[in-house]
Amino acid sequence: MDRRLAAYRRAIERIGEGTFDVTVESPEADEIGDLGRALAKTARVLDARFTEAERLLELSARVNSGVRLEEVLDHLYTSFHDILPYDRIGLSLMDPDKTTLRAVWARTNQGIPTIASGFACDIRLTSLQRVLDTGLPRVINDLETYLAENPNSDSTRLMLTENIRSSLTCPLVVTGHAVGLLFFSSSTPHSYGCAHVDLFKKIATHLSWAIEKSRLYEDLVRTRDDLCEANRRLERLAAIDGLTEVPNRRTLDGALEREWGRAQRNGAPNALVIFDVDDFKAYNDTYGHVLGDGVLRLVAKTLRASFHRAGDLVGRFGGEEFAALLPGTDGVGARYAAERARQRVESLGIPHVRASATPHLTISSGVAACVPRRGMAPEALLTAADAALYTAKRAGRNSVFLQEASELPTVPPPPPSTSSPSATALLSGTGHVG
Repeated sequence: MDRRLAAYRRAIERIGEGTFDVTVESPEADEIGDLGRALAKTARVLDARFTEAERLLELSARVNSGVRLEEVLDHLYTSFHDILPYDRIGLSLMDPDKTTLRAVWARTNQGIPTIASGFACDIRLTSLQRVLDTGLPRVINDLETYLAENPNSDSTRLMLTENIRSSLTCPLVVTGHAVGLLFFSSSTPHSYGCAHVDLFKKIATHLSWAIEKSRLYEDLVRTRDDLCEANRRLERLAAIDGLTEVPNRRTLDGALEREWGRAQRNGAPNALVIFDVDDFKAYNDTYGHVLGDGVLRLVAKTLRASFHRAGDLVGRFGGEEFAALLPGTDGVGARYAAERARQRVESLGIPHVRASATPHLTISSGVAACVPRRGMAPEALLTAADAALYTAKRAGRNSVFLQEASELPTVPPPPPSTSSPSATALLSGTGHVG
């Protein structure tokens, strides 16, 4: 028996075990020699196919691992040199307008890519439109000749400046729609053949999924951000009075609760001012609710401008009543600030023919301030300010009355009735100069 047959048998066994680097020596030009050469060629082909499959599996693993698209592309660039000829890889994607092709990534061994991220062109004016329309790869194995035949191709001219001489372009298709193009380019003319095209199409398929996952992730992030922004808007709406666009009663209550606890810990004063628009029912009856709503908005704006410290909080208390929480402010300072606000509202000169104090719209204010002591609750400050407002009203309106700190109860009052405001109110700050 020919000794070569035993060698071929051992080679086949090694190939069956997945080892393809077999050497078959057969210089003789006979049938057994032809068998040996065919065996060696088969080993080389299988080696190439298994290497391709291995690289594609690695690429697929990258895509499925959830890494960024740029990381997948970087892996592609560094992993296929031994089975594909290229000196440059580039990726361009279609803009939403479906007419603009924009470069999003490129790597080359020729330095900095001339067609880098951000480079864009109207694809309708290029031959690349046909690649997208047909969905078929395109090989240009002599870019110098191609440019001579297509002198208006700016991208080809730029590629030649990178010493690129041949290119292989493949469309990227996601859910049946072409979304971009993948470019493999070589500095050697005539680098690409049918075998390269077949592998290139497989690579493009994997990258298409990577692009789809990337876009789905971007959509997810965008949706999450939109939801967060919607939640922030809802929180703002829940905290703001819809008519006057100042904080509402709920916000005032929460702020008073926080500032009361902080003042107890620090031994600092807290002041609360309650404002009431004088004879507001008569104003509505005379001028109508539309003008009445406008008055409330204007009063709210004026009051907010009267309390300008970072810690002051002005809000709508309910109906035609407003409140200002002034952390770190004593009674004298709070009365001074309330009087300044009263004067500003009066100076607006809003006509009110049925007003009992002046022929213009005015406000009355009740002021209370104290350093919270043990056993006191924030309702004490609220009750005192409400009583002070009642006193200012009885005094003829368009006035400010301060409830002395010594008159504040040291124990929480009983729960208020449903007809009177409840308590717990306001935000942070530091004191008025009075």
